[in-house]
Amino acid sequence: MRNNNHYRKIWVEEDVGIGAVHNIIHSLTDRSQKFFGFGYDHCAIFQEMGHATLYLPDKELKRSRDFYEKFFSNKKNVANLGRMINRGINDYSKILWKAEKIRLADLSNEQLWHWFKKFEEIFNQLIVLFTVIDEYNFSNFEEKIMGELKELADDPEKVFLVLTEYKKKIISNENSYIFKQTLMEVADNLSDKIDFSDLKNLFHEENNDIAEKKWLIKQLKLTGWVLSGVETLALVKYWRYKLRLTYMPAVVYLDFLMIMVFGRLGLIPLDGYYYFSEEIERIIFQKSPKLTVQELKRRKNGYFVVYEAGKTQVFWGQEARKKRDSLIKEKQTGGREINGMLVFPGNVRGKVLLLSYTRPENHAKKIKQMKGGEIIVTEMTRPNLLPALKKASAVITDEGGITCHAAIICRELKIPGLVGTKTATEIFKDGDIIELDGNNATARIIK
Repeated sequence: MRNNNHYRKIWVEEDVGIGAVHNIIHSLTDRSQKFFGFGYDHCAIFQEMGHATLYLPDKELKRSRDFYEKFFSNKKNVANLGRMINRGINDYSKILWKAEKIRLADLSNEQLWHWFKKFEEIFNQLIVLFTVIDEYNFSNFEEKIMGELKELADDPEKVFLVLTEYKKKIISNENSYIFKQTLMEVADNLSDKIDFSDLKNLFHEENNDIAEKKWLIKQLKLTGWVLSGVETLALVKYWRYKLRLTYMPAVVYLDFLMIMVFGRLGLIPLDGYYYFSEEIERIIFQKSPKLTVQELKRRKNGYFVVYEAGKTQVFWGQEARKKRDSLIKEKQTGGREINGMLVFPGNVRGKVLLLSYTRPENHAKKIKQMKGGEIIVTEMTRPNLLPALKKASAVITDEGGITCHAAIICRELKIPGLVGTKTATEIFKDGDIIELDGNNATARIIK
C-alpha cells in the first residue's frame, strides 16, 4: 500500500455485517469486471457498529469516471445495462413471490441456509447493478453535458434538472414501515413473521409530465450527443431510484432470513453480524463452535478490508483505524465552511439536524422530535428521510451530484439543496446554527 495514493470517502451504507463487506468488494471488483468490463483494482471498506464506509483512491476514481464517461456515451452499452437492470428486478420479484409460499419453520437448518444463499445470489446481482449506476461513476459525463448547457442556457442547473426528467416517474408507498425507519431500525424490529405486502408493493410507476422538457429541447435546439446524453442521464436517474426501492425490501428479507438463522444457532442478531458466511456454514454443517466472547469483542471494535490488485488485507480494532487513517485524505475538521453543488436555489439559516447513517438506529426518534425548519445534514438522502425532508428548510449531503436522490427531492419540495460536499457530516453537528448560501453554493457555521 502506497501512502501517496490517498483514498477518499465515497459512501456510507447502513445494515452491513462483516460478511456483506466481502460481497460488496467482489461486486466492485471481479463481478463488475466480468459483466461490464471494469472493476476496481484498489478499494477499501471500514465496518463498525453495523455500517460500512467505502473508500477509493483518487487514481481509481479517475479511472472509473473515464471508463464510464465512454460507457454511458455508447447507446448499445446503455441499452444492455437497461436489460440487465430489468432482468435483475424481475429475478428479484420472482424469488420474492416464491419466498411468500415457503414455510420457513418447516425447513431444517441446512435447508434454511441454502435458501438464504439462493436469495443472496439474486441480491448480489442488484448490488453489482447499483454500483455501476452510482453517482460517483458518471460525474465526468454529467459535467461534460453541463458544460454544454452553460453555453446554451441562463440557468443551466435548472435546465439540467428538467432535461433529465424521464417519461415515467416512480411513486413510493410512503405508508410502508420500510420508509418510516432506517434499514437498521427495520432489522431491529423484525420478528418471526414478515409482511410481504410491503416488500412486493413498495412503489409503482406512473407517466411523467415532460412537456417542459420537450419545450426546452426545442428551444435550445438540442441534437446529437448532448440530446443523447441528457436522455441517458434521465434513464440512469430513473433506474437508480427504482433499484434503490428494489434493494431496500431485498435487504429487509435478507435480514429476516439471517435473523432466523442466528436464532436457530442461538446467536443474537448483533453478534451474528460479526460472523463470516463460511463460519456460519461450519456451525450448521460441521457443528463447529461459536466465536468466543473475546473474539466477538475484537471484531466489534472495527474491521478494515483493503483490496489491491486481487489481494485482500484485513485489519481489526485499533490497527484497523490506524490503517484507515493512514490511507484516507485528511479530514477537513476544524473548518466552518464547506462548498458543494447547488441542486435547488435559495438562501436559508437554520439549526442542523444530523441524520448520519453511521448512527441509523436513532433516525426515527430524531425525526419524530423535529419542530420544522431544520437543515438536514446527511451522507445521502434515502427514502426513510422523506418525512423529515418535508419539514426541513434545506438539505446538505456529503455524497451525490445533480441527478442524485437529494437533488430530485429538493426540486420536488422546492427547498434549497447542497450536495457532494464530501465532509458536511464531519463539519456540522446537531444544533449548529448554519447558513446555506445558494449564491455561492456554500454552507457555514454561524454559531
